[in-house]
Amino acid sequence: MRLKTSDYAGDAVEMAKALLGSVLCRRLDDGTVLRARIVETEAYFGEEDTACHAHRGRTPRTDVMYGPGGFAYVYLCYGMHAMLNVVTGPAGHPEAVLVRGVEGAIGPGRVTKAMRITCGLNRENLVSSERLWIESAGAPPPRFKATPRVGIGYASKRDQARKWRFSARAFSAPAGILRFLPLRADPGLEAATAAWFHAKWGVPESAYLECMDAYLAGRTEYGWYLCLDGDRIVGGLGVIENDFHERKDLSPNICAVYVEETHRRRGIAGRLLDMAVEDLRRKGISPVYLLTDHTGFYERYGWEFLCTATGDGASEPSRMYVKR
Repeated sequence: MRLKTSDYAGDAVEMAKALLGSVLCRRLDDGTVLRARIVETEAYFGEEDTACHAHRGRTPRTDVMYGPGGFAYVYLCYGMHAMLNVVTGPAGHPEAVLVRGVEGAIGPGRVTKAMRITCGLNRENLVSSERLWIESAGAPPPRFKATPRVGIGYASKRDQARKWRFSARAFSAPAGILRFLPLRADPGLEAATAAWFHAKWGVPESAYLECMDAYLAGRTEYGWYLCLDGDRIVGGLGVIENDFHERKDLSPNICAVYVEETHRRRGIAGRLLDMAVEDLRRKGISPVYLLTDHTGFYERYGWEFLCTATGDGASEPSRMYVKR
């Protein structure tokens, strides 16, 4: 779930701890969404902190830090590296959290390069933006270690000694930066995608390729959506007219939802579902239906139980869900 305005109300030191394990999200122009867990942060706390950019007062550069929490402060370091900070706390007190590391990219310059974050996102509203936001991890912050901040030799000895750099300890299921994308964003993945779905569900690759060809050629808006960890497909789903059941009037249908076991319990299925539903809604296609034997799983992502329906060749009915 995306963090709300109230989630950024804490002071920078507390927020630097609280943001560990949260998911930094960046939507690109082609619809791809990059997601990565935050694993390292630093706190900068007001004019009283000699390491803080606002130490010498309000300037055009630091003005955003004096606003309310929930905005991005992105500046250029050494004329080449964009640095992402999350403004926190109440308006009037300049403070922010520097995102120093995410899974797959350690170092603030590497974070912004990997996540395609530039100074063009300075002052972005993290609560309402469709380009940059942070999502809750859905779990308590991980264990962490606190150490002094780095690269602040200009600050007072007292501020240099403050242990305001926070690093999360290893997660039980580490991963790199996850890419969530519609197949249209990278058509070159078509063959690999069809092979991956075939391996998971046993449906002939030719059937998947036929659907994907129609989608990529623009003959249908019923698409295919993927999650990649590096170059590896770790999750996916499709949208088709009817998922082989008796209720032909309930269309379109989500189908073939699958996440690799190594990447489960990270909300990947929910994010894929949301991406598909939002993409269809933008094209004027709503509601969307889903037939499954699972109970309880889809409710957590906002799907409503609608009725039962019997799949082709099945002897017992399954549960039909709807997302409006």
